[in-house]
Amino acid sequence: MVLMMMMMMVMMVSVEGQNVMKVRAELGKDVSLNCSITTKDIFWFVQLYSQISAGIGRVYYPDVSLYFTPDYESKYLLLKNRLVIKNFTADDCRSYFCAEMKNHYYIFVDSFLLDSDVSNNQTPSSTSIYNQKNTSETLRTELLQKKEVVFSSLGLNGLLLLIIIGLMFLLLRKRRERSDTPKPHKNQEAYYEEVNLPLPREQAIYHKVQLPY
Repeated sequence: MVLMMMMMMVMMVSVEGQNVMKVRAELGKDVSLNCSITTKDIFWFVQLYSQISAGIGRVYYPDVSLYFTPDYESKYLLLKNRLVIKNFTADDCRSYFCAEMKNHYYIFVDSFLLDSDVSNNQTPSSTSIYNQKNTSETLRTELLQKKEVVFSSLGLNGLLLLIIIGLMFLLLRKRRERSDTPKPHKNQEAYYEEVNLPLPREQAIYHKVQLPY
């Protein structure tokens, strides 16, 4: 009865050890967790839910193991400072704690986050393969569409470049033709000056006129 009361009290407490260790194990095999407590009185706990933990058992001098429930005795093995989990399964992927009691209080020293290594060895499911295929096909379709857009834009740019080059060639040709044709000279205005040349003497006619004084 005392043990049951102690177990119920522990189940209402959320615990966490000072040292947190992650442990990966293979399914179907026994897993051993070593506590760093060196005293002869060690308590072991298992986390049932996020904020609820239960006591597994106690190991005290001289190497006496005490299990809080009969079910735990068939599942776990308490050996000095070790907790052995028999026939490790996916349901055993939980947090485990070892503690010592000082002044009627539990001092949690080590925390073990136990997990399986199935995720590293398991083969991908058909659903994941199907999703990967769909993703790859979608990526291929997008790449093809992008390539078509790129090629069409390159073709249009090339056509525009040819048109611009042709227009520039025509302009240069017209300029050369204009420079080769001779330019007409401007008509300069002629300036004339009337000059009275004296007649020769043979043809000159003289008249003597006597003027009055």
